Amino acid sequence: MSHNLPHTILRSGSFVFNRRVPRAVVQDFGQEVVRVRLGRNYDQARVLAKRLTQRLDEIWASPKVCPVEVGHILESVKPIVVTLDDAVETYLANKGQGRDKNFEKVVRLAQRMMVTAAGNREIESYTREDARAFVRSLQATSVKTSTIRRRIDTIRAVFEHIFIEQEIEKRNPFARLSIPGEGWHAHKRETFTLAQLQEIYREALASKNEIKVIVPILGETVCRLAEVVGLRLCDVDLAKETITITPYSGRRLKTRGSEKVLPCESFFATLECELLDRRKFKTKADARMAVFEFIEGRYNPGRRHSALGYLSPIDYEREAADGLGLWSE
Repeated sequence: MSHNLPHTILRSGSFVFNRRVPRAVVQDFGQEVVRVRLGRNYDQARVLAKRLTQRLDEIWASPKVCPVEVGHILESVKPIVVTLDDAVETYLANKGQGRDKNFEKVVRLAQRMMVTAAGNREIESYTREDARAFVRSLQATSVKTSTIRRRIDTIRAVFEHIFIEQEIEKRNPFARLSIPGEGWHAHKRETFTLAQLQEIYREALASKNEIKVIVPILGETVCRLAEVVGLRLCDVDLAKETITITPYSGRRLKTRGSEKVLPCESFFATLECELLDRRKFKTKADARMAVFEFIEGRYNPGRRHSALGYLSPIDYEREAADGLGLWSE
């Protein structure tokens, strides 16, 4: 059996590190040859041989060389046994700084799923088959393949990080891992038709709650629903007519790219000019009531909307009812 391990020979199935000590330091080091058994496992012997070579080079290059017990050197270069749980803790400690709570939550979830599928073992013992078992366990829960891919990416990142930290020379078992049937459930998202959009606006603007504000903002921006629902007063700049989408303690964003500044519909300028600039409010409750009355009493009856054929919500409802023969004065 051939191998490329530095200063290592194979005897009776075992790898033996065998290196001569440089003549210049033989007397100080106390021996002429460093010989130590590395075991039968090739991967383990490769790591130990490499580390022993580096450590001996450091010792022999130092200004003062002293006798060192070879067994102690071997123990000092042996990789620390790291389990999956240990790897996750290291990953969170090094990569979790400055991240929101959801980052740790996602990592912990993937960790639990991996332990369920293949157990909490030494990190180097996991194989490609363990990775496939992880995929199968997730498929058994009937989650989408896009979700499975995210879980794989999380575990792959944990393995990759600990392999680098511990100088483990092994292929990541989750690298380029395929998922049977990946993407089969995906479907193209269609846009709303004009009729559908008009119906949505009509129902929203006729409502008696915050939906009458949420839907127009959604319709006039590229915000996600959660971003609009989580808006604070300080996120709306009436002077610049912009909305700032940013994370805070009460609302996280889906991705870092979700943080943005968007232009507002002219509704906010109208609200500022016709209401907010002309009145002062003692409490937030008074402000909410005033905004509600402005929308219900003035804005909806008189403001024309492009999505409603440039009719106000009230006029649109009247025309729709009249067309159905339902309107009566």
